[in-house]
This record gives sequence, structure tokens and C-alpha cells, in this order.
Amino acid sequence: MAFMNVFQLFFWSHRLLIVGPAIETEPHQHHASQFALGLGGPVVFRNLDNGQRIEGDFAWIQPDTPHALCASLAPCCLLYTDAESRECANACSWFGHQPFVHARLPVELEAARTLILCRQVDVNSAQAFVKALPWYQRASDSRSLDARLQRALVYIHQNIEGDVSIGAVAAASAASESWLSHAFPDLIGIPMRRFVLWARLRAAVIIARDGGTLTEAASTAGFSDAAHFTRVFREAFGITPSMMFRRNAPVVIHLME
Repeated sequence: MAFMNVFQLFFWSHRLLIVGPAIETEPHQHHASQFALGLGGPVVFRNLDNGQRIEGDFAWIQPDTPHALCASLAPCCLLYTDAESRECANACSWFGHQPFVHARLPVELEAARTLILCRQVDVNSAQAFVKALPWYQRASDSRSLDARLQRALVYIHQNIEGDVSIGAVAAASAASESWLSHAFPDLIGIPMRRFVLWARLRAAVIIARDGGTLTEAASTAGFSDAAHFTRVFREAFGITPSMMFRRNAPVVIHLME
């Protein structure tokens, strides 16, 4: 498998897909749902109640559920989805609102795994994988969005290191704060403050990937300092940026539309 020795990160506005070698973590929890899928072998977690190792074709973990991921010889893909997104709500419903599910892969998910196993892992296969998931929430085409929302998106990305409060974004996009607070969840699928957070995380990891220090990445992306960036990253995904970028395997990052 070509992806066994390379970490590929696919960053959307509300989800992160990591494909590559299995990651071992300390016990943690994060404010994103996690769907872990074994590629050529099981995913392995540790039960925090009794310390036992748990194996399965996949694991589903609701936001803010304590768990630990164990090292495995087989690569895997880890899909994190923002807890306040419509897509996360869809997934929670699909898994019956259970906090932790691990089992054999149901037939509804087999097609998604096949897309990763049988194709080169790239932007197209990652997009196809996500779209094959039963809880996938189709994003609105940015070209068809209300002009005010288009201006808001442009302003956020161009000013990510500065003031992207709802007041500043409303003024720049000629929209009311009330309208924006409803438009982002309804049309983007995620509240504006969470969209801004993910935009900052995306900007920071690109700086770190290109050789910038965590301090430089944090400053460029609007975090107060490297510690703030690290804390937010860990709260979102359960791992730190340094854990990702200091591993032996190279890291390839894709920004997804």
C-alpha cells in the first residue's frame, strides 16, 4: 500500500481526513467526531474503563468521548468532523447516538473503504471516499451562494490573522450579524465561529508544513501564540501539531473545497 509510509491530511472547512500509518495516542478526548477505518487490518483502541485493547474494522467515536488510539501494523484513515456541523449530527444519528462503536464493517461502508484501498490516495479519491459515507452532507456550491456570504468567506480567508469577529465580517460583507449567524449553519453547514476556527487551523498547518515554526504558524493564522495553536489543535483532534510533523513519515497536506 503506497500510503503506509506517508501521512496525507485532507482539510475541508469542517472536517479533516488523515490517511497513513496508525497513530498511537495517550488517553484523550476531542471536540470532533472521529471515524477510524482500518486499511488492510483492524483499528485498535484502548478501553479507558479497564485498559483492554479493542479491535474492529472501524470505530466511531462521538465528540468529547474519552479514548486512546493504539499503534497498529496496518495503516488507517481517521476522519474528524466538527461537532457542531450538520454532517456530524447526521453521523451521530446514523450510529444511533452511541458514544463509541467498534465492529465489523457494515455493507454500507464497504464501498467507501474500497475507494481508498483500490485507488491512489489523492484529492479525488479522498473526496469520493467522503461522499460515499452514508452521513455525508453535500456542501453548497460557493458560486451559487448569496453575494453577502461570498464576501464573508473571502474576507475571512484574507484576514485570518486579524479581526474576523462576526461584527467585522458583517461590516465587510454588507450583511447583518443576525443574517450571518443563520446563513453559515444553513448554507455552509457549520456556525461561523467554528468555520473561522477551522480556517485558522488550515492556515497554520500550511505554514508548519512549509517549514515555519509553530510560533510563526500560530501568528500567521491568528492564534495568540504557539501554545494557543497547540491547545486548539489538540482540543479539535486529540493530537498536537508537533506529534504530526515530527514523525518519521512525511506529511502531505491538501486544502479541500
